[in-house]
Amino acid sequence: MGHRMISHLLFALLWIVGCQPLPPRPPAVERLCSATCDRYRALHCAEGDPSPVKGITCEQVCLRSEFYEPLPHACIQSARTCAAARSCEQ
Repeated sequence: MGHRMISHLLFALLWIVGCQPLPPRPPAVERLCSATCDRYRALHCAEGDPSPVKGITCEQVCLRSEFYEPLPHACIQSARTCAAARSCEQ
């Protein structure tokens, strides 16, 4: 095989691999985020409200954070105050 053929094959392989969608989140993560956001709302914490700038829901923020730094769901869900819920994240 010539260099040109190899470069075309490599490009095609990278294109195929690079264009794959992210794997779907497991339903368990969605349930965790839903329960965590429900707890924020039950406590009347601002974290449970949609973002004032773009209207992103608590659940959307939670699901996005799972890729970077997951929330301490159990701690937040057992918190009795907003301050206690916030202290879980420190």
